[in-house]
Amino acid sequence: MTLTTVLPSLRRSIPDPIERRAWPEHTDAEVRDVTVAGVSLTRLAELEGTPCVMTGDLAHPHTQDARRRGIGMDVTVLVFRVTLRVDSQDARRLALVDCTTHDLPIQWEHCRLIGRASTAKQAMFSPSALDVAHRIQQQADELDQAEQDLVRGRITREEFDLVWLHAYEATASRRREL
Repeated sequence: MTLTTVLPSLRRSIPDPIERRAWPEHTDAEVRDVTVAGVSLTRLAELEGTPCVMTGDLAHPHTQDARRRGIGMDVTVLVFRVTLRVDSQDARRLALVDCTTHDLPIQWEHCRLIGRASTAKQAMFSPSALDVAHRIQQQADELDQAEQDLVRGRITREEFDLVWLHAYEATASRRREL
């Protein structure tokens, strides 16, 4: 347990510590950002958009020796945007994100908030709920696009109704997964 876990208000002035063995070499935690090999992840997201990735060498006590022996040394940082947070009626927290994390070996315990300093207490969320929530968001986006196409005359009312029905059925089944 760290001091910023006990007193979250300290996060405005000092960064949460990071586990060096889980991040690429030359990673520095800052109050509102994480810098990897001199590249700000916040700035990377601004330039490239989200989701985006950055790959670097995993910190290792004997880096040169590990490289010579061909030991896997890459670690990838995934930068994504939380588009919506939902508190369910059964006190679960869900987050809609702009990417899917299906089948990725993500180390969620090392997830960092960048772009602002949060003084909220740490909370857990379900990674499987993230994927389901992302798919629900994708269905909503497809429905929005179909509605715009209907208004512009690119599709017929019958085609829109099929898209709506598909989105409704898919969303209803995915909500049961949550």
